[in-house]
Amino acid sequence: MNSTFTCDDKATLIAYLYGEVDAAMRASIELHLGSCARCAAEVRALGDVRAELSLWAPPDAKLGFAIVKTSEQ
Repeated sequence: MNSTFTCDDKATLIAYLYGEVDAAMRASIELHLGSCARCAAEVRALGDVRAELSLWAPPDAKLGFAIVKTSEQ
């Protein structure tokens, strides 16, 4: 893997957020984020979405039926 990050590589930014990049790429991204406001904002936004999604829970389903065991004959 190339260890130099370039702007607008969203797949690598997502991998960075999920801890899926090696140490060299992580260092390259962090160096880039220190000087690129646009990419830093993108990482913050992606992180915010990830945090919001982690709070989601499916609603309780009230379907109006019950599962009952029948005797087998």
